[in-house]
Amino acid sequence: MNPDVVEPMYVTIAIARDCIGFEANKTAAHTGGRIAGNARKSIQKEIGRPVVSRHGYLPNRSRQDQLIDEGGKRLTEKGQ
Repeated sequence: MNPDVVEPMYVTIAIARDCIGFEANKTAAHTGGRIAGNARKSIQKEIGRPVVSRHGYLPNRSRQDQLIDEGGKRLTEKGQ
């Protein structure tokens, strides 16, 4: 599922539930993902075709390219 769809749902749920700590945020993230997945399935059923395809994704990036923090600083493999 596209993070641009799931993340706002997770954030909204986490704020509404006043989530503090890993486990509470993990639960909110799973709930957001489930809601986004259900929405995707509902849309697909309505329009009669998939909304996700293998052509809709960006090419895989290397693991090192993914290790960049929000400020654009490259992180090490062990964390920071």
